[in-house]
Amino acid sequence: MTGWGTHSLDQVHCALGKDDTGPVEIWPEEPGQEGRVTMRYADGTLLRLVGKKRPEDHSDLGAIFHGENGTLEIKRGLLVGDAELRKGAPPDTIEGPGENAWHIQNFLNAVRTRKAANADAEVGHRSTTVCCLVNICRDLGRRLQWDPVKEQFVNDAEANLHVSRPRRKGYELPALG
Repeated sequence: MTGWGTHSLDQVHCALGKDDTGPVEIWPEEPGQEGRVTMRYADGTLLRLVGKKRPEDHSDLGAIFHGENGTLEIKRGLLVGDAELRKGAPPDTIEGPGENAWHIQNFLNAVRTRKAANADAEVGHRSTTVCCLVNICRDLGRRLQWDPVKEQFVNDAEANLHVSRPRRKGYELPALG
């Protein structure tokens, strides 16, 4: 679950204000490489990932937010939800080359203003890390505790073996910490 998973997770992290962190706990709800996985963030927020589309999930690539004021769904350039929840959202379309128009416009704005783009390198790193955590959780098939600051599993040597791998001679990285 990397590649396309990052495209949904960066949107989820942005919406939840979690661009600079990650979950503190992750566990499989179902066995296997496409089983559902749930994550808990330090503030108690739960994020549930579904491995593959099922009729009851209503979406393929995107996210559904359930909150006190209703439900909002995002996926591949589409925002669906109550009009009140959509207040302040960008317009449904922007002129440009297909579904990449928003990304291109955001990049150009970042270049012009010297401000960070919506999904900078840290956002990409954090979203990719969560995808890797899901893979490790599915591989091990058990609940894991994660420290998003140290980027290590808590008191779990077996899980930490999956965080990195031996490097080829000549391409080693210096030890950290």
